[in-house]
Amino acid sequence: MLSEETRRKLREMNLGELVEAIDLQEKQPEYMALSFDDRINLAVDYTYSAKYNAKVHRLISAARFRIADAALVNVYYEKRGLDKDMILTLGNCGFIEKNQPVVFNGFTGSGKSYLACAIGRQACMHGFRTRYIRVPDLMQLLSEASLDVHGRSKLLKKFSGYRLLILDEWLLNDMTESEQHFIFELIERRYSRLG
Repeated sequence: MLSEETRRKLREMNLGELVEAIDLQEKQPEYMALSFDDRINLAVDYTYSAKYNAKVHRLISAARFRIADAALVNVYYEKRGLDKDMILTLGNCGFIEKNQPVVFNGFTGSGKSYLACAIGRQACMHGFRTRYIRVPDLMQLLSEASLDVHGRSKLLKKFSGYRLLILDEWLLNDMTESEQHFIFELIERRYSRLG
């Protein structure tokens, strides 16, 4: 049984999940028959899973997906004329590691946003900082940022920092020259940083 001092130290080291795992083991007699090594392995596995799930949840929340529950398992490939192997390959997020851009094009209502959000969720599950934003909303943020002397550069820094940036509704509306310049500068910064 863990002493209160050991519990405090583990929590101070952000290992509250390990305390929880050991407490669960102590409440279930079948764990007491296991060797120390087996018990510690199970406790570490429990802690790792809890921390991984919390991280993925934080990444998904921070991404601000338009379709929060989008998932690749819910994509209907044949009905939409999608190459299932290609979509599953995108879901493995190799394109992020290789710093390759991906563009979805199609008619309104064809599922581009859903697919982008589903792949974005996969990126979060792989541990990548991801951000979803509609280009019209980004342009609104740019307009607001322009009121501050350093607003534009702060906005560029913020959005160039994500490992995966999903720009939805791209070219839905005409852009001013200033907006075009901002987008090109954002792409250039991302390319320079990641390339």
